[in-house]
Amino acid sequence: MPSDEALAPFNRGFRPRNPYERSEAFKKYSIGQSLSDAVKTEHYKVTITRDQAEGELGLETHLVTGDVFVTFAGRTLAGHIDVGDVVLSVQGKVLSDAKEYGHDGGLDLAWHELQAGTAVIELAIEKKTLRTERLTRSAALRSTSLDDFAALGLALGTEKRDAIDVGLEMIIVTAISGLARKSGRIVPGDRLVGIDGNICVDMPHALSLLQAAGDEVSLELLYGYISPPKPNGVLRSLSFRKNTRVSPRPKTTVV
Repeated sequence: MPSDEALAPFNRGFRPRNPYERSEAFKKYSIGQSLSDAVKTEHYKVTITRDQAEGELGLETHLVTGDVFVTFAGRTLAGHIDVGDVVLSVQGKVLSDAKEYGHDGGLDLAWHELQAGTAVIELAIEKKTLRTERLTRSAALRSTSLDDFAALGLALGTEKRDAIDVGLEMIIVTAISGLARKSGRIVPGDRLVGIDGNICVDMPHALSLLQAAGDEVSLELLYGYISPPKPNGVLRSLSFRKNTRVSPRPKTTVV
């Protein structure tokens, strides 16, 4: 059991999630707006039932950071929990404390607490967890828009958000190669929201930002998820190793 001192950060600054309240993490933004003004990290404590945990919640460990994040949220969880949210604690158990037991230590702890038989479960949630990854490209490959993202080893697509973020189109990494794969810091499913500190409004705007950037490019990313196929071609389960629901796959544009 984590100490009171370890739990303290999760007991301050959190507030209950109001299902009728729209998230302010993404405010209306425009070209030229800084990323820090547009994307705000939020913290909530969310209470769910065991039935919701078993049938409407999917979690995974991010391959780069080791954070436990949401890969699927069912209909009754919408507005409370969204794909890409980071789960910081379950029933007061801090998931990062379990990383010492292996890459999936936090996920295993979450699974244990969610399946423990308690009728009501409290989660500490972080929304819009922003991270920055830097890639350095060759100046010789910066000639056309098609070369720009390809030179970084990124294939990108677009993904429509749910009703919580009406009208917001997310840019999602659909595949990696070259520099991106070599860096080991970007995985398919990551959502590209900024370049060099500037918000990406849409795909054409992201291309223009990349063309204006130097050889070292800072990519600002949020967590997202693409359902990987099993060897037999069937999409893997997202909800706690029991459910066969899957999240919609994004429309992909290779650039």
